[in-house]
Amino acid sequence: MKKLLMWIMLAACAGAGVERPVLGYVMDARGALHAVDGIAGAFVVGATDGEASAYVPDVALTLEHREAGIYVLDTDGGVVGILPPEARCALLLPSGLVYASSEEVVMGDVRIALTSVRVLRAVSEEFVQVSTDDGEYLLRVEHGREALFRLPVIPVEVVE
Repeated sequence: MKKLLMWIMLAACAGAGVERPVLGYVMDARGALHAVDGIAGAFVVGATDGEASAYVPDVALTLEHREAGIYVLDTDGGVVGILPPEARCALLLPSGLVYASSEEVVMGDVRIALTSVRVLRAVSEEFVQVSTDDGEYLLRVEHGREALFRLPVIPVEVVE
């Protein structure tokens, strides 16, 4: 009797679905959003359900691109700092500043070699999407666990 009850409970639980955890969304070179599922280092790119929203970091400072470079401004518009001249793009996060030069991505004292960076996008507090001429990457910016993961490229057929 106990075995029969156990098999009935097992069968009932087997029908319950388990959803994949979504870490965030990334935008491909064509501007299409894709869900990033799984855990760090094991990503599966899938179609979105159309309800994706961008992660907007809650940071009191702002970045401004000027002729002389990229400036960090406070809430009153005062200059707090200027990024090194080699900075091509930058992103402010609650955990700090991330910027890319022509040869690397820089987060504080951590430097990761990566060329041809075009865009940095915040995906969450822990992850930044890095778009390069050669592909898409996900950068973990968690202090002490910084890492760069290459995202798989899945061909998308555009139907017009």
